[in-house]
Amino acid sequence: MLNNIKSQEVRYYEMTKYMSIMIKRAPKDTIRALKTDEYRKIDIAKLMPALMDCPDEARIKAREFVEDHCIKQRRS
Repeated sequence: MLNNIKSQEVRYYEMTKYMSIMIKRAPKDTIRALKTDEYRKIDIAKLMPALMDCPDEARIKAREFVEDHCIKQRRS
């Protein structure tokens, strides 16, 4: 649903606001969405508390996302 929002600013705000709920309900879909170009410039630091609280089955994917997309690609 968030991918359908046209405004990048609103999309980022809504992802940040609801990240903790989405990562618990649909962790794989949420991480997959974060890897897309629509969220390329989102502030990952604001998402870290939710990423750290993700379910055990998605923790590996969340860690890979942080390593690949944040540390390696963004160099942050």
